[in-house]
Amino acid sequence: VSHHHHQTKVNRTKLTRLTA
Repeated sequence: VSHHHHQTKVNRTKLTRLTA
């Protein structure tokens, strides 16, 4: 579960950077 949470955080950051 911890790993999944980390993945989500990274994915969100990547998406934000990509959008920006």
